[in-house]
Amino acid sequence: MPALAGNEKSNQAIGDSLCEALFDSIATFVPKDSMPLGIGIESLEPAEQIYVRKCFVRNLKSKGYNLLLSDGPRKLTITSFKVTVRYEADGWRWFGLKQTFKRRVFIRIEGWLETGSRRRVLTSFELNKSYTDHIQNGSSAELEESTYPFFKGIWQKPSLWMRALQPVLVGSVLTAVVYLFFTVRS
Repeated sequence: MPALAGNEKSNQAIGDSLCEALFDSIATFVPKDSMPLGIGIESLEPAEQIYVRKCFVRNLKSKGYNLLLSDGPRKLTITSFKVTVRYEADGWRWFGLKQTFKRRVFIRIEGWLETGSRRRVLTSFELNKSYTDHIQNGSSAELEESTYPFFKGIWQKPSLWMRALQPVLVGSVLTAVVYLFFTVRS
């Protein structure tokens, strides 16, 4: 979904919508009843823990779940949470013909739902969501403003094949245009 100039969403706003979609997917296999649902977070960085708890509360509370921020009769255990933001220049950008960059945001979450005093695993999950759009040249600094460090993007260089192929392709096209121009004139 391409963004219009000046109306680009921040990386965190995109992450929030992807996280909401992930918790919507999780909610499909968590029975909605009066039994409280707790959350357990394992092996995550402190900023990731805060963000996942915020997403957990915001998204499942709005669906009517009785939530706990610790253990409960049912517990949603999150073992992995990864956000990746990548920027890449399209090929024509290197020749000054395009003033946009491709932005890709990926979120991956893994864990399981357990229940009872013996912590029987009901279901495990590994969910991924992604978003791709084009952003204006020079706008990445504003889009990265966030309290969470994982919403900073990584610039991805074009592959060696693309770096070698593009000059050959552009040279061939220019040679063909010049040849046709002088052939038609004579």
